Amino acid sequence: MADLEKIKAIPIKDVLSGMGHEPVKRTGNELYYYRFYVDGVHRKPNLAVDTKTNLFRDLVDTTRKGSVIDLIMMLHGCSFHDAVTMLDDNQIPTNHDD
Repeated sequence: MADLEKIKAIPIKDVLSGMGHEPVKRTGNELYYYRFYVDGVHRKPNLAVDTKTNLFRDLVDTTRKGSVIDLIMMLHGCSFHDAVTMLDDNQIPTNHDD
């Protein structure tokens, strides 16, 4: 069984970086990214990652927020169990061309 606290501590910024996404802006503890998971032209970053709490939030769709597990579930359309397994096995796809 996976240690959920250990998995939730995996830095979201590292997961995003491993997928090829880097922040375009930093303010204090927050890193900002373009919403790469939404089609269209993005003129300003709308995905925030708080490096202190290790939580993300979508600044446009406020229902999209949470831990690294929630992020993987959102990006890959998978279950909680599958997201935990991917993170525990360090098997996050390197891009988001699902």
